[in-house]
Amino acid sequence: MEFAHKTILDELLHSINPEKVLNVLDAGSGRTSLRSLLDYFQEAYVEAVVYPNDQRKISSITENITLEERYQLKKLDLCKESLIQCYDVVVAHLLLGEAEKFGHTFEELFLRLTYIRCKYLIVIDYVEDPVINLNYMENIFHTSKYRILKKVQLPTPIPYEGDNFIGKTNFGYLVTTDFSKDLQ
Repeated sequence: MEFAHKTILDELLHSINPEKVLNVLDAGSGRTSLRSLLDYFQEAYVEAVVYPNDQRKISSITENITLEERYQLKKLDLCKESLIQCYDVVVAHLLLGEAEKFGHTFEELFLRLTYIRCKYLIVIDYVEDPVINLNYMENIFHTSKYRILKKVQLPTPIPYEGDNFIGKTNFGYLVTTDFSKDLQ
């Protein structure tokens, strides 16, 4: 059974021409997003970023993903360290709801994510997660810096039991940024 967040990720990825993507940032990487990115963007190099002490994700990646020559696992806190590289695609797959787990607010982590220079940004998470402020995100995505290319919501076949919510619906955004003009 495929989960709604994976279905959304695949749908949003398939809206991007893989031949034009050479470098990808998997922000808050996990085995699902990293595997999808490596499979879809076959010519791209992926930086898989995880929080330094998120052993659950680190172990999951190192035990399940074997294409080390096409990705690098980086342990860093996106709210404390800046990424200066420009990326073709940045993916935040089930990342934003974990902001408080690592000592940050949703708004702080989301803004740091928007500071990363990229052509495309994909954000996927749970509608029901009380940490996530969808209105805040929508307001940022409706500024002149972004253009929403696709917005998707799907019910989950099996509800996700989070620490303080039951996830019944996943959402996903594919946006393009004004930075993409600089990256052409």
